[in-house]
Amino acid sequence: MASAQPVKPSFIKGENLEYKAYFHWGFLWIYAGDVRFTAELKASLSTTIYHFVSEGNSLQKFDWLYKVRDRYEVSTDSVYLKPIEFLRDTKEGGIRIKNSYRFDRKNARIYIQSQGQENGIIKQDTLALEGNVRDVLSAIYYCRLLPFSTHQNGDQFPLRMIVNCKIYTLSIKYLGKEAIRLHNQKEYSCFKISIQLPPGTLFKGGKDLSVWLSADANRIPLLVDSKILFGSIRAEFMGED
Repeated sequence: MASAQPVKPSFIKGENLEYKAYFHWGFLWIYAGDVRFTAELKASLSTTIYHFVSEGNSLQKFDWLYKVRDRYEVSTDSVYLKPIEFLRDTKEGGIRIKNSYRFDRKNARIYIQSQGQENGIIKQDTLALEGNVRDVLSAIYYCRLLPFSTHQNGDQFPLRMIVNCKIYTLSIKYLGKEAIRLHNQKEYSCFKISIQLPPGTLFKGGKDLSVWLSADANRIPLLVDSKILFGSIRAEFMGED
């Protein structure tokens, strides 16, 4: 398996990416929600970190089917995007989840605080921090650091990820270069990858998330596609704010 080498994608200077989410209903793709990713580089006298935020909402007219109000945020180091502190506050269907993880590399521990539906009770736990464990949001940006241009179709990159307070050993597979056409009818050359998914509330565990990254220095995710619990969902890049 290959290891990551730092590149310089566009988020190094800050970034606001907007997407439309489409749900596959029968033979149709229906616009069902919006997603936004923001990246900000924060510097002080002692350190430089990234702060990443992702927010996703279903359109109100589709809330009856599956209401989504998601927010993820994470702080990471500025070189390898190793997470420092992660927060999740999501509502998917009738399920509300609030999780926070603090990554203590000095003591090799992940300190967890979680709050689910059960009586609103806050639970605390500690996991061993072994190897390079990422959260779901920093993993997305980590994919943009990988040196796909120097690798071949089928090469895999290791990915250890904490999801729902459990650590999974997963992988990212490079599937080669592929041209895609977006809503603006422009054609883009992309690096196509698939990311193995653990069990979750919306995505099917055991299925792969397919991502098309722009095959340039920016490595912007242009298209994302995956099976979910009741069909398929696709997110298409609409532009930068």
